[in-house]
Amino acid sequence: MGYFTGKTIIITGAGFAGLKDGSAGSIGFGIATAFAKEGANLAITGRNVKKLETAKEDMIILHPLPRVNEITRAVDNDPRAAYFRQVENGKFVRMALILTLLRWADENKPFEKTPVFSEDYVVNEMECSNRRCISATEDVDRLFHRLPDGSCRCAYCEAKAK
Repeated sequence: MGYFTGKTIIITGAGFAGLKDGSAGSIGFGIATAFAKEGANLAITGRNVKKLETAKEDMIILHPLPRVNEITRAVDNDPRAAYFRQVENGKFVRMALILTLLRWADENKPFEKTPVFSEDYVVNEMECSNRRCISATEDVDRLFHRLPDGSCRCAYCEAKAK
């Protein structure tokens, strides 16, 4: 029984590994082999067939796809390759998240709680000094509220008016 028995090591194409318990570090293929000898479960991403010849038979090969020269097509035929299932399962997870958010929005009516401006605004008479403000980048009304000292601030980002 090795020191890493029951722990899962994830190794990416860049040589980064993370342990199930949260610790992590940069490692090479030789060190990954040492982890395997100590009983670790390995999930290797971004490898080629030659490197897989010495890997454990029960390991899992993962990759988020698209492969972009990180993993060879020959690895697709390896029975340990699980990246197509990984991508498909990711699609279902995203669908579930979207459904959950839509149900939440239906129950909580977040758009009914949008704040309504109760003060008078100066509309389209000034420009915001923040070039990244939505009023400078989108087709929206340029809204400014007047401060007690007579100066004006953007209603979107609070920057001073030009």
